[in-house]
Amino acid sequence: MAWQADDGTIHSTEGAAKAHMANRDWMVKGVFILFFIVPVVVAKLIGWIFGLFSKLGIVGKILQTVMIAFVSPIVLAIVLAVLGGNNNLPSFLSYLFLTGSFLLPALWYWLWHYDTVKLMSASVFSNAIMLSFAICFYGYIIAGIIAAISSKAALTSFLIVAVTAVAVIVYFKTVKPYAQEAAQTTKPNPKRKFIMLIGTGVVVVLAIASAITEAVDSAAKTANFRKEHAAVFEAAKNASKQGVTAVITKLNYSEEGIPMTVQTDKGISTKWLKTGDTLTITGDAIQKSTAWFVVPVEHEGTKGFIEVDYIGIR
Repeated sequence: MAWQADDGTIHSTEGAAKAHMANRDWMVKGVFILFFIVPVVVAKLIGWIFGLFSKLGIVGKILQTVMIAFVSPIVLAIVLAVLGGNNNLPSFLSYLFLTGSFLLPALWYWLWHYDTVKLMSASVFSNAIMLSFAICFYGYIIAGIIAAISSKAALTSFLIVAVTAVAVIVYFKTVKPYAQEAAQTTKPNPKRKFIMLIGTGVVVVLAIASAITEAVDSAAKTANFRKEHAAVFEAAKNASKQGVTAVITKLNYSEEGIPMTVQTDKGISTKWLKTGDTLTITGDAIQKSTAWFVVPVEHEGTKGFIEVDYIGIR
C-alpha cells in the first residue's frame, strides 16, 4: 500500500512518508537558520573578537583601526548597492565617498571612539554590534520585500536610509554611558580636532585630484576614439537629412554576431548582424560613456542603435 505525505509525494510505507516530512521540516529550519540567524551570530562573533583587541594595548588599537579602515568602505558600498549603486554619482562624489569612508572613520576611531570601546567588555561591545547589524540586516530584507511589492524606488531608498539611521542611533545610544565615562576618565588628545580637520582636507584633495585625473584621461580616450573613427562621426553628422550607408567591419565577437539594440513596445531586444552586413546610419552619434558611442541605424526595415566601433563607411 502506498502512502501519501502531506506535500503530495508518494511513499511505500507510512513510516517513510512521516520520515520524509520530518526531513523536509529540518531542511526548512536549516535554511532559515543559515540565512536569517547565522549572519547575526557571525556579526556578534566579529564584534567580540574586535572587542578583545582592546585588551592588547597599542597593538590592539592599531589592529582595530586597520579593521575600521577596511570595513567602512565595504559597509558604504553595501548601502549604496542596496540603494541602487553609485554609477550616477559625479566622479568627485564617488571618490569623496571612497577616500572618506576609508580614512575618516579610522581617524575618528583612533582619536575618539577607541577610548569608549576600551571601557566596554568584549561581550557588551559585541552585543551592540549584533543589535545594530540585525536592525540593518532584517530591515533591508523587509525593504526589499516592500520594493518588490510596491515597485517604488523612492520608498525603498527612504526605508534603507531610515533603517541605517536607526541602526546607527541604537549603537550610539547603547555605548553612550561608556562614552560619557571615557570623556571623564581619559585625557583626550588636544590636537585631535585639528588632526581630523587635516584628514578631511586630505580626503577632499584626493577626491578632487582623482576626479581631475579621471576627467583628463576620459577626454583623451574619447578624443582618440573620435580620431580613429572620424569617418563614421563625420558621416553621422548629416545622416538625419540623408541616410549614410555603412557596413559591419568588426569581426563577430560571439557566435550570434554583432549586436544591434532595438527598442520595441515590449522593451529592448537585440538583432544580430554579421561582418559585411550593410545598414543605414539615420542620425548623429550619441555618447554613452568614455570612448563609447552609438549611432541610430536601420537594417532591413528594423531601426535601432549600434556601436560606432563596429561599423565603417562604405
